[in-house]
Amino acid sequence: MKKITLLTSLFALGMMNVNAKKIIIGAEDIAFNPKVVAASIGDTIVWNLVGAGFGYHTTTSTTIPPNAISWDAILDGTNTSFQYVIAVNGKYSYECTPHVLFGIDMTGTINVGPIAPVCNATITTKDSLFCAGDSLILTANQGASYLWSNGDTTQTIIVKQAATFSVKVTDSKACVVNSAPMKLTKKPLPLITANDTTVVKGKSVVLATNATGNSTFMWRTSPDLSCTTCSNPTATPTKSTTYYLMVHANNGCMNTDSVYVAVTFPAAINQIATIRQLNAYPNPFSTSTVINIGDLGTSKNLSFSMYDILGNLVKTVTSISNEQLIINRTDLVSGIYFYQLKDTETTVAAGRLVVE
Repeated sequence: MKKITLLTSLFALGMMNVNAKKIIIGAEDIAFNPKVVAASIGDTIVWNLVGAGFGYHTTTSTTIPPNAISWDAILDGTNTSFQYVIAVNGKYSYECTPHVLFGIDMTGTINVGPIAPVCNATITTKDSLFCAGDSLILTANQGASYLWSNGDTTQTIIVKQAATFSVKVTDSKACVVNSAPMKLTKKPLPLITANDTTVVKGKSVVLATNATGNSTFMWRTSPDLSCTTCSNPTATPTKSTTYYLMVHANNGCMNTDSVYVAVTFPAAINQIATIRQLNAYPNPFSTSTVINIGDLGTSKNLSFSMYDILGNLVKTVTSISNEQLIINRTDLVSGIYFYQLKDTETTVAAGRLVVE
């Protein structure tokens, strides 16, 4: 019997408002936009997280009409939207609980009932200036129907382009009014020209960004940077590293970039021409190669190190007890590699190996 009643109620709800619509509310930095909306039974209220997905909000009902269903939903980078279908006439109040706890009036109201005549048309938004890549919410005053200059027909629209917008609002008495035009202007992002570079292991390199305008800087991956708030810090990486940069301009806009620093290990390469070279066969090789150490094998302190062309250590052998050293390919990818043979801390031989 309960199932039949529920189905009947849903059918009746659909019949009561065959023109049910979606009403979009943006959860912005510290406010719901629009703060107050009017709706009808059957309408769907949609809260959307506005911006790049940062921050944490809730939409939590505080006072609602009798027989209405309460709600409490999280809006964050994972849960960016929440919907609620209006089923009862009356006034609905809600809040973002974390902000209200900190004394911020991040609240909203939904009024459900007959639509009052308006005979005016206005557009509200938090700002007509916005950063490139961001979006703005434009909201028309309450009416029965809407026609925006871009063709949208909802009370609230989300725009990403710089343009001039207007809206035609029709009320329940067929009064039609056109709003004054609203011009939206984009603010430029700070320009960054950050080029990838290379550095010899143990040396330093300046990360040149050439950022334009008056800006503040914040670098990540910073343990080996001389400064995390400089435009051109000095990096001394011990391995190939990507450094991430966030630039905030005085106009309130932000841009990001990264610099990849490849650490090279030229010692083995340079030593090939000046230090004893050993015979390796086969070379190039696909499975394994044998390096003839000869009389160097009599030392008890020999160690073998192998590097890729970026200077990353890929293989070591610390126990060498005869005149031949077998190098297996194992996990080595195809490419050129360089090796050093050391007796304690002294390099006694070096060479190049090619993996097919």
